[in-house]
Amino acid sequence: MAGFTHLAEEAAAEDIVRVLNATFGAFDAVCEERGADKVKTVGDAYVAAVGLTDGAASARAAVELALRMRAAVERAEACQAREIRVRIGVGTGEVIAGVVGTNKLAYDMWGAAIEAAFAMEERAAPEQVVVDAATWAELTAEERAAVIRGEPEGYRSPATAAVPA
Repeated sequence: MAGFTHLAEEAAAEDIVRVLNATFGAFDAVCEERGADKVKTVGDAYVAAVGLTDGAASARAAVELALRMRAAVERAEACQAREIRVRIGVGTGEVIAGVVGTNKLAYDMWGAAIEAAFAMEERAAPEQVVVDAATWAELTAEERAAVIRGEPEGYRSPATAAVPA
């Protein structure tokens, strides 16, 4: 969420929780609609995956999910009131997922595709969906028009090292 740190510094705790609930509730609804899995939230970050449970992962489905999530935030009243905008990163590839720990169990994911998604989110400006090279390679020209390729010239994340530019 772009500007969340500023919101957290100036808003009452109840307002912060209300905004997070509105935002994450909107994301939950989109995930449910699109058959995606919510993996976890960390602060103002929401981690979701496509294809974990049905094995039908697709870069195109992940981008569609991201675009719908962005639109859901734009429609959410609580988000509009606080001018909440999101930055979204998409990485494509294999992941390892599972429950870890023995106390306060947590479902989590690891892998180069996850690292790529986080790196793409860091490169995104507010309201942008930034994708890695592996995702970009699977998109049509029309789909590419709605996103930004995030890897700078000469850089290849571990997830996308073998993907041609």
